[in-house]
Amino acid sequence: MASTFFGLTIAYSGLQAANTSLTITGHNVSNINTKGYTRQQAGTQAADALRTHTTYGAIGSGVVVTEISQIRDSYYDVKYRNNMANYGQYSVKVIWDRLKIILISLNSTDIKRNTKISFLP
Repeated sequence: MASTFFGLTIAYSGLQAANTSLTITGHNVSNINTKGYTRQQAGTQAADALRTHTTYGAIGSGVVVTEISQIRDSYYDVKYRNNMANYGQYSVKVIWDRLKIILISLNSTDIKRNTKISFLP
């Protein structure tokens, strides 16, 4: 059987979960005009019940916060990732084209004359 203060423990777990949810709500409200901020949400579920060997079977033991998740639009996430991938490919292509121009402008004798690296002992 649960102790006399078990009801207070259940109430305390509910207050903790509500406090976490209110804190997250405060963050969402204070960052409403912040560019790039993603709204968050607390996920709660019932805590594991205590089994009792009586006619009613189990006693609930409160609530727990299981996760804090971001609420995002997957369409915009995919668009952003695709655009960043295209930007990365383009920037690498620009650097590669500049490097090719530099290498073409140098001929092999200039490279051999300016580098004094020997791979033989």
